[in-house]
Amino acid sequence: MDRMQLKTEFLCRLALNVHLPLTDVGGTPHGDRLVARITGGTFSGPKLKGHIHDGGGDWLLTGTDGVSKIDVRMTLETDDGALLYTTYHGFRHGPEAVMADLLKGKNVDPNLYYFRTSPRFETASKKNTCGLIVFLRLLSAEGIQRDPSMTYMKFSSPS
Repeated sequence: MDRMQLKTEFLCRLALNVHLPLTDVGGTPHGDRLVARITGGTFSGPKLKGHIHDGGGDWLLTGTDGVSKIDVRMTLETDDGALLYTTYHGFRHGPEAVMADLLKGKNVDPNLYYFRTSPRFETASKKNTCGLIVFLRLLSAEGIQRDPSMTYMKFSSPS
């Protein structure tokens, strides 16, 4: 039986500014909760570019199994003024030492840990329909403590 292969294309790269220190809610019945407030940023790609509004966030929950559940919500504004409400949920997991390095802001090879999300866009714009978004992968968290930012790349199915 032939398996259908999902084809993707580069959509954009996001550079998020995050307020530090992160809010450590502590150990809850569901796991350790951290809250990261997104204070802005930019995104750019061949079909989409603009800036990220202040006020978004990531509600990160790490369970006793070491798996982190990601819950991000933010508003993007394209260069032509369209607003894109963006959410993504996902999982991040890897060896304890690698995950500790990520939290310290070290540049970690993305092949050393698992990190996938499924982003969704919502917009009233007729022009900025992004298609089916497949996954988002953390490329670098370099400087997360010294320079509070994270860089991501998004991929979509070709239109």
